[in-house]
Amino acid sequence: MNAIRIAVMAAATLLVGGGYAASQVAYFRGMAPQYAKAIDTPSVAMIAALILVGSIALAWIPDRTGEGE
Repeated sequence: MNAIRIAVMAAATLLVGGGYAASQVAYFRGMAPQYAKAIDTPSVAMIAALILVGSIALAWIPDRTGEGE
């Protein structure tokens, strides 16, 4: 289960970091309004919702390592 948690955390971190970097590039190139319009799509919102729901679900699953010690 820890491997799944780490994978979700890594994917979320890469997506957030990549989105932030892309927004900074768009800002410094003077294309911030076009970037904001391109990123405001249902597919991006769905990815964000899936990551949020998946993270909450993983938080409710107990960690089984260390049981029986």
